[in-house]
Amino acid sequence: MRIIRPLALTCLALAGTLSLVQGAQSPQAPCPRPPKGAAFWSDPGSWPSGTVPKAGECRTIPAGTTLYLDVSSAPLGGLDVQGELVFLCRNLVLTADWIRVAGRLEVGATTHPFHREARIQLTNSFACNAGQERQSLVVEGQGVWRMVGKTQGPGWTRLASTALKGSNTLVLETAPGWSAGQTVVIASTDFDSDQAEEHRILSVVGNVLTIHAPLQYTHWGESVGQAYDGIGVDERAEVALLDRRIVVEGTPIVDAQGRTLAGHTMLHKASGSGPLAELQGVEFRQLGKEGVLARYPVHFHQLGAAAGGSSVRDCSIHHCFNRAISLHASEFVTLEGNVAYDTIGHTYYMEGDLTRNCTLRSNLGLGARPAAFPILASDTQPAIFWMHNPANTVEDNVAAGSSGYGFWFETEKGDKTPWTSFRGNVAHSNARSGFFQDRRPEPEPESVFQDLTSYKNRDWGVWIRSYGSTRLTNNRVADNRGGFYFASEGFQFSVLDYGTGLHPTGIATAILENSLVIGESSNTGEPTTCTELIAGRSLPQLFANSPNSNLPPWNALVGVEFYDGLIGVEDCVFAEFRDMSLTTPSCSSATFDRKGAALHPVWYNSPWAVDPRNYVTGLSFINDGLTQTVPIYLRQPIGIFNLPCGTQVDDGGIANSVFQDLDGCVTGIAGSAIFPANEFLLPSSATSFNSTWNAFFSTGPPSTPFAQ
Repeated sequence: MRIIRPLALTCLALAGTLSLVQGAQSPQAPCPRPPKGAAFWSDPGSWPSGTVPKAGECRTIPAGTTLYLDVSSAPLGGLDVQGELVFLCRNLVLTADWIRVAGRLEVGATTHPFHREARIQLTNSFACNAGQERQSLVVEGQGVWRMVGKTQGPGWTRLASTALKGSNTLVLETAPGWSAGQTVVIASTDFDSDQAEEHRILSVVGNVLTIHAPLQYTHWGESVGQAYDGIGVDERAEVALLDRRIVVEGTPIVDAQGRTLAGHTMLHKASGSGPLAELQGVEFRQLGKEGVLARYPVHFHQLGAAAGGSSVRDCSIHHCFNRAISLHASEFVTLEGNVAYDTIGHTYYMEGDLTRNCTLRSNLGLGARPAAFPILASDTQPAIFWMHNPANTVEDNVAAGSSGYGFWFETEKGDKTPWTSFRGNVAHSNARSGFFQDRRPEPEPESVFQDLTSYKNRDWGVWIRSYGSTRLTNNRVADNRGGFYFASEGFQFSVLDYGTGLHPTGIATAILENSLVIGESSNTGEPTTCTELIAGRSLPQLFANSPNSNLPPWNALVGVEFYDGLIGVEDCVFAEFRDMSLTTPSCSSATFDRKGAALHPVWYNSPWAVDPRNYVTGLSFINDGLTQTVPIYLRQPIGIFNLPCGTQVDDGGIANSVFQDLDGCVTGIAGSAIFPANEFLLPSSATSFNSTWNAFFSTGPPSTPFAQ
């Protein structure tokens, strides 16, 4: 549920606050006093014209001048900061159609965080300079944009216990230091990202929040499956604070095409060493120009290494119309501890091959909506994190609900750059996959995806394609339609590469190791459809076909899907993969029959043969009386059939699915091979058939099933 706060009410509330405490000083965080003889905004003598700026005027703060904002400004047509503009420690509002900073704009600093309320309002009221874009805050040249607000605690945390539908109490894992009257958003912990809820805080006592209205949905607040490996899968809902002391906001208007256009901010390297941004404890709201390229709430635009030292920390970006934060061809930028909620298109957007050497750590994103006016075609299925160059550090971030993907790696085909660091990230409640890569990179050495958590995604927890080497280690997934989908594609490399020795074997690999994979957990979600109510839990696929696809009906809950290889699964634990057969006489749908298995070949049509050297070793399948886990199921191929769109396809590739059980963890026979009923495989007498698996397995060496 999204509750968009009316702009007029927000502004009036802040204006009322300003009138009460204008000019007061804080005993808790004293600010430096302006030097003797300082120039103040309210003093006519501080301005070359000898007059204080009036409504609609365009004004310039000359280079070499430091001006202190001591009163809220009139609504200006524009402000050109060639010198320096510093906010005093007062509740202040700066209003202008446009602001250009080639000098310095400062609201607080790390040595004295701003502890009052400051707001920059970008408007669309005047036209005093036709050469400047309305509703814009642009920092260029060697400009410095510094906004550091005093924070009350973490920008986001997690629930400590499940918050039930109808309750108005949230128990958090830490005492956040937030205050009554502020607004929080609670992430969905089901398949539907729209179960995120925005609420106003009524009271805070330690780590317990009381909110203004009952919850419309249950939000999970515990780990699941801890009995299986002692750790389990953390499915606790994130709770984020949207309010900050410093606010930058736009004035949304709707154009003739139906696009919502609001303010935007940009750092742009016009010349020299480039601008610098230090943003902390800032709230960016109602910003971005829908469907307009490069008009985003926070935008680092082609700064190169000049962005070194720039950072965005503990900021809130919400109710925006075109992304949240964009890094374009910029290096050495740090994004840390931010919250982005209710945005259109890709949320955290790392654009271009030249965006590298950046750090994204502990950022939260949720509520990414599809674009009606997409900049990229993929904006119609947006990702919370859209990333191009792997040469970045991406750690402990959370993609907590999108109408598309959690993390989308749009890496180049042939790119040999591995991830600098990709670990500790979480993806849940996404309409497609939690982690998704489908552009055939060739990482050397291997890319490592470590300590990932992925749950309640309608398609896959992790969908990875690679032409090089990929390793996924210590990952934890649960409650997805499919846990892991690997497409390493085996024999992949250009013939020209063999002469150079770059790929002497020509084999791409994907290895999953030391991971916990759960089919269905105790987090049953919010059943709504007839079938879900009978099943007693929400289901990832509500339709006959996967969203936005022409695939056959969903009929399997799986842990790992084997596609073209070479694929290996090592030392993993699988739990709660079982069949489900439901008769639904009160529903319009037919009887619901779903297979469940830890291991499975690719689930839809594919003509591709798989690598017979695909293997498993060291796997555990939990079966303890209460838990049932089917180790493997090989779907019977349909053959040639028509998709709903009329295209004729063939899924014969899965008829050749073969993988090796190196240590007997599946069959009990070390060195055995598992394969479907296929006349071309010609099973010998040294085989057995398991009807539950719909699979043969050899009782001799791996070569036994294959006729010469």
